[in-house]
Amino acid sequence: FVDDSSHALTNSVLQRVYDQITAERKIKAQTKLEASSTDENPTVEPDKETPAPESKYKRK
Repeated sequence: FVDDSSHALTNSVLQRVYDQITAERKIKAQTKLEASSTDENPTVEPDKETPAPESKYKRK
């Protein structure tokens, strides 16, 4: 059994970690885009990112 406050804290921590990972991915995508813009034939398409997986654990 997990009480609501612990559940909220866990969700908060997980959301922060997810946000950090997402931000790092965006920075890497921008860096690749800038690097490929100097190439003659850019092959990187940053618009095609993988969607975030939907959480299996939803609050009721």
